[in-house]
Amino acid sequence: MYKHFLILRIPNIIYKDEIALRPFDLKRYISATDPNGNYKWNNNYVGNSEDDQGNRLFNLRKRDWFIDIKELFDLGFINRSEYFDIYNKDIVFNPKNITVASLTDIIRNENATTRRKELRNQAISSGVHTIGASGDYSDLASFEADIEATQTGNLSGEHLDEETTITGNIVFDHDPSTFDLTITAQSGAEHDGSAYGNGARISIGSFDQIRLNFSNGSGLLQISKLAFTVAGSGTEVIQIDSTSSSHTVIINRNLIEGDEGNVTTQGIRINNGAAGTVRVSNNIIYDVSSGNTSPDIAGISLNAEFGLGYTWDIYNNTVINCGHNLSENSDSPNGTLTATNNLLQAGVTADFINANSAFSSTARNITEDASGPDAAYDNTDVNTNSVFKDFAGNDFRLNSAGDVTNLAIVDDGDDLSGIFTDDIQGQTRSTWYIGASEIVATGLDPSLEFKRVIDRNTNVLLRL
Repeated sequence: MYKHFLILRIPNIIYKDEIALRPFDLKRYISATDPNGNYKWNNNYVGNSEDDQGNRLFNLRKRDWFIDIKELFDLGFINRSEYFDIYNKDIVFNPKNITVASLTDIIRNENATTRRKELRNQAISSGVHTIGASGDYSDLASFEADIEATQTGNLSGEHLDEETTITGNIVFDHDPSTFDLTITAQSGAEHDGSAYGNGARISIGSFDQIRLNFSNGSGLLQISKLAFTVAGSGTEVIQIDSTSSSHTVIINRNLIEGDEGNVTTQGIRINNGAAGTVRVSNNIIYDVSSGNTSPDIAGISLNAEFGLGYTWDIYNNTVINCGHNLSENSDSPNGTLTATNNLLQAGVTADFINANSAFSSTARNITEDASGPDAAYDNTDVNTNSVFKDFAGNDFRLNSAGDVTNLAIVDDGDDLSGIFTDDIQGQTRSTWYIGASEIVATGLDPSLEFKRVIDRNTNVLLRL
């Protein structure tokens, strides 16, 4: 019979006032003391004393000590994946370093402590699971590590209203089968679209990223309602690396704060193998790759040789102060690529790059420089006389009290309600502002007898 062991390395343990570990130090954990706290090897030990009738004053017995693996998980010494690896006889669990002040911090006695219940499942293949210090998983990496090879139902990872950290590449590459995979914020934990610092949020270091890498399966793949901050270089926050032609990928309502001045970070990047339908919408991205002149490194980077039948839609994003705000750098574009209602300002090198004329359709993309594809919205600065709540403070939501002239320009987006209806805050769009943020009226102005609603198919003016 094979057994699986957890080997703990506990460095710098000090037993009482001694640095060196003696044999008696470990014996203390398996031996009982007399009523005075003395061990049987002490000179004043009275454990073998008897009363006048010859009865032992107390029974000397071995103490039953244990280390509770579930408690190690609950305390954060091991993550969920490591927890199950301990019981997995197909792999070798490497020795685990745990730093505690004393062995008594993690060792427990059966007489005084009840063992914690083990986790019920060794992996997940469906269902809704929370992410965060107080959730089912401490971070996104441990959530991904615990996903079965094949999904058996829709699977969601819902981030709580707190900050977690990404270290390394988190690659979602299991078989989703015909089911959906959703990485999002728990209801009520969504960020509010302002500067980074509230809601479900993730801190990302150098060369770390979230990658969707699915060569098979179908269904919806979605990353939404999360806030990210980048500190470091070589980071691609969200990378769509490979998907099948049956997938629909939606990157919606995310906030990405870059590391200003760091030239090798990217916000959202779509690579060669991203087949099927990809929609990037309602995202605010700022200060990404702000010193880079390479056209394939950008706030939103389309760097792929996408084929016939592929559809990529870039809708209603606000991208500010990136090296390139929105950049297409495909060598052989053959699919359908659309950019509509994007608000692109203060690009360090350029607001809009269409290196190989890959965009088959563009409409109402506002650029501050002359790089945009829509002449009526080129050379349009809406940040000096600002439409934003706090341009200098990185709050790029639209301000109803902003510059009237510029707000009129921004309030001129195409109606995409047949595709989606919300903005970055989850507000229902009404007049379809350009960019990720919508100004939603709180009530009808009584001075207005009519509101103009244009049916773009019939050009009929409807009376309310």
